[in-house]
Amino acid sequence: MKRLPVLATTGLLTTALIFAPVTINNNSGVVEASTEVTPFEGPFGLGEQGAIVERTQEDLNRLGYETDVDGIFGPDTEKQIMKFQEDLSLEVTGIVDVETSQALTYSIEEPEYPAFEEPVGMGDRGEIVEMAQEQLNRLGYGTAVDGIFGPETEKHVMEFQEELSLEVDGIVNAETYQALMYSIEEPKYPAFEEPVRMGDRGEIVESAQEQLNRLGYGTAVDGIFGPETEKHVMEFQEELSLEVDGVVGAETYQALMYSIE
Repeated sequence: MKRLPVLATTGLLTTALIFAPVTINNNSGVVEASTEVTPFEGPFGLGEQGAIVERTQEDLNRLGYETDVDGIFGPDTEKQIMKFQEDLSLEVTGIVDVETSQALTYSIEEPEYPAFEEPVGMGDRGEIVEMAQEQLNRLGYGTAVDGIFGPETEKHVMEFQEELSLEVDGIVNAETYQALMYSIEEPKYPAFEEPVRMGDRGEIVESAQEQLNRLGYGTAVDGIFGPETEKHVMEFQEELSLEVDGVVGAETYQALMYSIE
């Protein structure tokens, strides 16, 4: 199952986007799911206080950005937020908006990859190309790791983009890079084609129902988008601070497919 940084609000989830909160047990290396999802309340920044600030500080510490957990958004918290935003190629403002909040909540460990600088494509060379090739290999796309962006690398980038419903152009831009860096394994779900909603039927509806069940929303898996499916889609959207409309669009579909229970 893929795991991407949640950047659902901008379509980067593509980052991000898009997932049940998880942590990594430092002793066993086991990925553990959190049972609590807090709806986003913000944006907030320097001078703010309260539970939402404290949760943000806890997430920063969990990811290796050390800051006092006191519920007070001071200069140190702001500094660590800016470091985190820079590491994930988010807008560096020091303010926790919905995008930064989701990225914090759904990241599984401190970023270990070189920061994205600019898109790479056919003919390019360097560290970003080599890292992309390593990730493609890890995800099951047999790619030579030589730091040279050739036809084989372009082909596999396009296959990866198609499977994640990203723009298929063979270029590793910020969106594709983040998806590569934070994915866990090759996707096993049908590619998203168009939004599905009340009354629709088919493979996408069935996959959504299966994922809702796996995530604890008891939903009949019959490939028919009825009132029960709509209800559970809306509950899922609300928990992940997505637009609550009961429609499985690209953003909601990716969040469902790549969430960790």
